[in-house]
Order: sequence, then C-alpha cells, then structure tokens
Amino acid sequence: MLLAASLIAFIAIAANVVSGGPLTTFDPWAAQGLLGRGSGGWSDAMRILARVHGVAGIGIVGGLWAALLWHRRKTAQLAALLLVVGGGLLLNGALKLLFQRQRPVLAAGLDPPLEMLATWSFPSGHVSGSVVFYGFLLMTLFARTSNRGARRAGVIAVTAMVVLVTYNRLYLGVHFATDVLAAVAEGLAWLAFCALLLETWRLPARDPDRASRPST
Repeated sequence: MLLAASLIAFIAIAANVVSGGPLTTFDPWAAQGLLGRGSGGWSDAMRILARVHGVAGIGIVGGLWAALLWHRRKTAQLAALLLVVGGGLLLNGALKLLFQRQRPVLAAGLDPPLEMLATWSFPSGHVSGSVVFYGFLLMTLFARTSNRGARRAGVIAVTAMVVLVTYNRLYLGVHFATDVLAAVAEGLAWLAFCALLLETWRLPARDPDRASRPST
C-alpha cells in the first residue's frame, strides 16, 4: 500500500511539474514565504544541516557504516544498506537527469537564495537521501527490537529529521515545494520497494524447505 500510494503521489506531482499544473502555482509562494533572510545563527545552522545531508554527507556516513558492517562480516546487512541507501541515491540522480528542472532562482527570478547550486532541482536529493537513510535506520531498529516505545521514538525521530531537512531546502531557497514533496514520495516508494524485495530474499532463509514443498 505504501509503495502504491507513494508512486501515485510522485507521478501526480511529476505530471504537474512537467505540464505546469495547479500544484506548481504554489511553488513561488512557498519559495518566497519560507526563504530565509539574513545571516544569523539559524541560517548558519541550516547551511551545516545541508552539508551533512547532501549526497556527499550521506555517502560518507553510509560508507563508514558499510565499512563497519564489512568488518563485522554482516554481509546481509551490508547488502541491504547498499541496496536501500546506495540505490536510492542513484535513483534520485537518474530522476534529476530525466526531468532537468531548474532551481527556483533560475526558473522564476525570485529573491536570491541563501545558497546557489548548479545541479538540477527535481526531485530534491537531500530530502530523498534523508528519507532512505533514516528510513533504513528505522528498518534496522524495527528488525532488532519489538519494543513499542523504542519503535515509536524511532518513528518520531526519523519523521522530525525528514521534516527538518525538507524545511531546510525551502529555507535556503534551493528547491520548490514540489521538489521536496516529490522527493518524499520517491524516498518512501523506494523504501517500500526495497522492503518487499528484502523480505522476498529472506523468506527462503527463514524456511529452507519452503521451495521444496509441493504446492496444494
């Protein structure tokens, strides 16, 4: 259900972006309304947050995590990490090349952003990367504990981080609202797809005799 709903949401947003549909009419308003102005401490913190959650930042953290899993010979977890996080980053890069949407400052002549980026805008790599990275953390937490309190705290923390990164992209003026909304849908769809794929792989390991049983 999550996969289907996320795919439908992404396709709907992408269709609006390509055709200039009703959703895009809110983009200039959101870009101006949430754009940060000034160079105070909050703006500095937003710039740091952007560095940490960029492709390079997530790649470094994910690489260190992968090295730790390799050192501990956790090959199954390592494969899952590479699939979910690595695959998610590659997917976003491919979608950017497919849509080739310009950044807000180039496309609409809005107020100058706090940062200037030369890459394509749709969908946001920071947001989709955060969704898949923190989503994978949540998947790992759920696999290790059935404690409801821990799971609830994990969901709240992950949701808060994704919302903060989503807000960050609008605050810095480097994305339209449709960029970040589509990125959330993209990340959730990829997570759901990977979860289904990983579950399919794990079924034979959980029940080795499953494949040899006659169907009834």
